[in-house]
Amino acid sequence: RGRRVKILWFFRPIDIRSFLRDYEPSWNELFLASGEGKGLCSIVPLDCRNTLPSKSDLGKAEYFFSHTFDVGNLRISEEFPDKIGMVRVELLFNQEKDKLKAKAECLTGLAGGARERGKSMPSVEKDGQV
Repeated sequence: RGRRVKILWFFRPIDIRSFLRDYEPSWNELFLASGEGKGLCSIVPLDCRNTLPSKSDLGKAEYFFSHTFDVGNLRISEEFPDKIGMVRVELLFNQEKDKLKAKAECLTGLAGGARERGKSMPSVEKDGQV
């Protein structure tokens, strides 16, 4: 059957313009899909050729999101549910650098500056990857 990945959708304001009502989005705002229904996410085969973006690519990001678009109710919301498409919503937000460092230490089992003999601590990339 192969490995598959769930992709949560984002919408540009033009994609949901009929549902914006009085809300005036910024030119670089995206809306995270939420709720239940068609348009929430896609499940696709995992393609090993799909590489992670470079640090340079991440630094050039020009969009942000601060609202959701409920695909079931067709409404914009400032509220984020605990889970979207069975993914914990906090995994979608930027994390503070101190929390990322603690996460790296937790993942390696090394906290408080301890190191395995002859090995340095893993670095934490901008996107939270170790």
